Amino acid sequence: MTEQAVSDVPRTLYLLDDNTDFRTTAKWWLSGAGYDVVDFEDGQAAIAALQALSAQELGRSCLLLDVRMPGMSGLQVHDALIACGVAGPGGPCRSSI
Repeated sequence: MTEQAVSDVPRTLYLLDDNTDFRTTAKWWLSGAGYDVVDFEDGQAAIAALQALSAQELGRSCLLLDVRMPGMSGLQVHDALIACGVAGPGGPCRSSI
């Protein structure tokens, strides 16, 4: 069995935006570029999903955040993820926010 090249490993983009039309278009465009895209409409859903991921799953991923959203903004989601260690070396956060 051969090792899979790093460039062949699926790259996942997590997309947070409250605008359905934008999410649909961005997901179509990014998927066409070879990314696996998981989209979220609100910050709490994104946080819950990202908390459940392993460090390995987060290793080749990127989170694209809408800064201006009703309720929880993309910046607040960013800060909450950092506060619980999702983006840090300790891996995903297992506590509630």
